[in-house]
Amino acid sequence: MSRSKEAKTFLGTGKGLNYVGDYAYAYSGGVTVSGTDDVALDFNTGKEVIDAKLQIQWLENSADGSDSYYNLEINGQPIAGNLIGTGHGEPRPTMNPENWIPIIIPPLSRVRILFTMLSGGGSVVLGATLTGRVY
Repeated sequence: MSRSKEAKTFLGTGKGLNYVGDYAYAYSGGVTVSGTDDVALDFNTGKEVIDAKLQIQWLENSADGSDSYYNLEINGQPIAGNLIGTGHGEPRPTMNPENWIPIIIPPLSRVRILFTMLSGGGSVVLGATLTGRVY
């Protein structure tokens, strides 16, 4: 199995994919979103298939509220996306943190999670977590 990073311990946050045994993970950490296509995750896979789940986290909001959008791309094709909105500074139920998005990532794929600010002033801090089993 060809893997970009093989680790025995947690490597921290970043845009890449990490492997521990038969598992893969990517934790973006906080991504300040104030424009278009702010990158949360961006990685290439090897010859393996990954049965994964994606979660988008709402980490911090600007004082005046904002609406954002996330986009999941595999090999440049949009696969999933959703509004991440606010209502008077509180997250709307359009993207609950409890919602895990199941994804099968094919071999030799480029995966990107992008955030875009749609409205409001200031910025919002979002995060992306991807975890999965490698086959």
